Amino acid sequence: MKKRVLPLLLICLSACVNKPPAATPQVSVSEPPAATPTPSVSPVLPNPPPSAVSVLPEPSQTPDDLREGIQTKYGIEIYWEAETRPFETVAIYPVKDEGLIREFLLLLDGQLNRYPEGFFEESKRRNYVFRFFASDMIISLDSNDFDTYDGYYQDNSAGYADIAINTGKLQDEEWPEAQAPSGRHIEYVLHHEIGHAIAEYTMLYDEGVTFDLSQWYADLMPKDYFYYDMQEPDKREAVSLIEFAAPYLSEEDKGVWFPDSYSQTGFREHLTALFAYAMMPKPPEAWKSPNVQKQAEYFFPLIRKVFETDTWPRETAWEKALPGAL
Repeated sequence: MKKRVLPLLLICLSACVNKPPAATPQVSVSEPPAATPTPSVSPVLPNPPPSAVSVLPEPSQTPDDLREGIQTKYGIEIYWEAETRPFETVAIYPVKDEGLIREFLLLLDGQLNRYPEGFFEESKRRNYVFRFFASDMIISLDSNDFDTYDGYYQDNSAGYADIAINTGKLQDEEWPEAQAPSGRHIEYVLHHEIGHAIAEYTMLYDEGVTFDLSQWYADLMPKDYFYYDMQEPDKREAVSLIEFAAPYLSEEDKGVWFPDSYSQTGFREHLTALFAYAMMPKPPEAWKSPNVQKQAEYFFPLIRKVFETDTWPRETAWEKALPGAL
């Protein structure tokens, strides 16, 4: 078992988009609200794959009953209400609405079911346990403006990948990006935060398959580009998120290099966006650009190399978005 050596990583999806992010934690944009979904599957998907459909609970099943079954099924932990534990730089408000809790559990079951069998249990065996926290609100403690987040990921030194989801966003479908994918935004938020944990897991337990950032810059990024969080602090002052606008062009190469504007803030946000959009029923047009596809083709095989994949399908849910997929 390899010991964890990387420092605490805090990452979130933020509802505040009017100012640049700090170097740490990394922050991703969030979106405005929309219509009420069915409890089992996204309403915008007329014919979802069977693996994405949650089983409706029996009327007699309590949220605790549902939670116990889901925790056992995936090897994860789920918390809400007084059980919601504090994160390092955000305040997590407890959920007391039983209907929201049940809807959150159904969302979790339906979406986690799309990952390969044993996926979360394997990371648990390696002392990297996924814990999901249902929250009524997630508020930053690092901001004077009390920014709110749709989702939040924290990798802590105790061996947990902690993911908080704002259940108040369960009914949202509207996206801020001009070229939004199909699917519910809350599903993207969930896969975005899981994607952060997967990226971190890939780097922690790489078994010799180290993410090569120099190769990434040399072969897969615009010439002379540096992510926002890697720029000198004095040069960040004048940068606004408005400048990270669609269609995400480099000044010199005039090509689409990012799946969305916020991917430009840091390479972890970039990797996470590649993964999360691939998990949507139909990724945005920017995701399909040749440059972005090459980035995904570099990152996705690394995920396979650090997991035991004997029981995995030929193509995972995220690999099906790659060029040449079945």
